[in-house]
Amino acid sequence: MGITNLSLLKEFADGDEEFILEILGIYQGETPQAIQKIKALTASQEWEELRKVVHKLKSSLSMIGLNDLLSIITTMEQNIKEQINLEDLAGLSSQVIEQCQKSLPEVDQHIAEIS
Repeated sequence: MGITNLSLLKEFADGDEEFILEILGIYQGETPQAIQKIKALTASQEWEELRKVVHKLKSSLSMIGLNDLLSIITTMEQNIKEQINLEDLAGLSSQVIEQCQKSLPEVDQHIAEIS
């Protein structure tokens, strides 16, 4: 078993495979760019911009079942908003990047199975 879980997406889609493919395609298309932005913003410590980028990922992550990442992103958002534990953000960003990178081949596999 991988790190993705499409049960919520499948439930939401109610059998509409075109919709599932569309959501997976959006994730597949946007995630590599988000990863690059997270790396750059973390390196330059542009925390507010980082908060915006990770926030945009939340709905996609929930649809493909990356719930562990949702809690990490929520922590990141809260820390940035409250300006606390900013020293933890680099490590949290690394976890988000690693899990997103691991998820992409799985999303490719899901697309291949449905297509």
